[in-house]
Amino acid sequence: MLELGQWIAQRPIEHPEPRWDGWKDPGWGWARGTLTRLLTLGLREAGGPPPTARQVVWGLVEALNRDPRPESRAEALEAAIQYASWVRRGTGEPTPPGGPPDDLPEVRPILDAALASSVAADREELGRKLPSLVLLEESWVRSNLARLFPEGDGAMELWRAAWHGYVQSGAPPEDRVLSVLHGTYRRAIEILGADPEGDAGLGIDQQALAEHLAFFCGRGTLEAQGQEVLLERFLDTAGLKLRRHFFWFVGHSLEEERVDQAVLKRFQALWQQRHAGADGNAASRPEMSAFGSWFVAGPFDEAWALEQLDLVLRAGGSIDLEDLVVRRLAEVAPHHPLPTARCLALLAGLRRERASAFGWIEDVKPILAAALRSEDRAARREAVVAFQRLVALGFRAHELVQFSDDLDDPVAVPYFTWHSPMTVAEVRQRLTDASDPERDRLLALVLREAKDRDVWKFTTPEEVVRRWGDVEAHLGGRRGFWALRLNQWQEQGLPIR
Repeated sequence: MLELGQWIAQRPIEHPEPRWDGWKDPGWGWARGTLTRLLTLGLREAGGPPPTARQVVWGLVEALNRDPRPESRAEALEAAIQYASWVRRGTGEPTPPGGPPDDLPEVRPILDAALASSVAADREELGRKLPSLVLLEESWVRSNLARLFPEGDGAMELWRAAWHGYVQSGAPPEDRVLSVLHGTYRRAIEILGADPEGDAGLGIDQQALAEHLAFFCGRGTLEAQGQEVLLERFLDTAGLKLRRHFFWFVGHSLEEERVDQAVLKRFQALWQQRHAGADGNAASRPEMSAFGSWFVAGPFDEAWALEQLDLVLRAGGSIDLEDLVVRRLAEVAPHHPLPTARCLALLAGLRRERASAFGWIEDVKPILAAALRSEDRAARREAVVAFQRLVALGFRAHELVQFSDDLDDPVAVPYFTWHSPMTVAEVRQRLTDASDPERDRLLALVLREAKDRDVWKFTTPEEVVRRWGDVEAHLGGRRGFWALRLNQWQEQGLPIR
């Protein structure tokens, strides 16, 4: 195979390539491209060329990197870097004695040639291989960093090409790379920090900047390397869309089954530092809606997450991923009935039309059910507030609460409390120990809305007669019916006052 590769590499390169005649490689370009990819794959994987083939392999790499076509040269540069990795892994001959640990002298001329090129594709490929280069040739990277990311007039295209290649390298950023590129990250914040104009979305290079900083923050790399100022500068100067993407990505990155508690503590500390007293922080308030992804991810302490969600809904006025947030509220409601009902009430209060709540209305029932059945009176009160706000938007009562005809079940919500739901147990309790005006209104509700046979599960004819003077004003259209019953009771000898 190596002999065939040598033969292909020696074929003359026609540039520009001849026109394709429909059935064969017009100028050995396709064959060279296939050879480059095959060689790169072989050097990358275990079981590649034997150590004794180092000289032959290097000859192929060197020949392929002399290709005048920029796109082919970019592929050949990857082969050169994989060759360096192959040698470093020990599958090739050892590094010459006395050389620095990242010294592979045969590769450096290829890197220098790519660096000297003014072609953006060459610079992009160098950027894409930058993580590998830092591990293999850190001294070369450090000494050529200003040329990798050039400044000055006319150089911005090359700078952006190198950055684009770097952030598209595919793997999460390495801590060691930050120790080399911290100045480049600082410059990236200056160049890429502004939001695009109008409704345009963020570029992928901007998104990657925010995501890299999120990785470094969560792993503690910024603190360990004394580079906390990078994140501070980013949050202080970047546009709102980019800051919101940063906080969204933090939540997205935590959607795993197990997350290191140290990582969670770092992000919690960042959030509280950034958004402490957010009611008075006009700069940070608009980015708070991105907390939706943190809440949905689920790894944070539930009480803390609910507290922050409450703060966001009060101060920020909106939350991202509303439907998923409400679904998460439904999941934690059995253990936290008060804060979940309060958050639902706040969210319902932010909506101005029925259609805006369609996405999450099906998850409301378990939240209200948990709060209505809670022993916490404040939770029950918040549930009623949320219920009434949703009814005001146009939702029907039975869409929000599971009403029941089973009046012997103390935790069932009786059908006649459709305007202000409460459990059977609460109806009985309030009829017993509430204030007189409240008891009158509740007794009137039972008389007005309950079926005749069900009324007597909550009161007696004697009580109705005794409280008639205070109740009758609340009976509405049922007043005549109950007045007739009173007359019948009088005829039957019941004492009526």
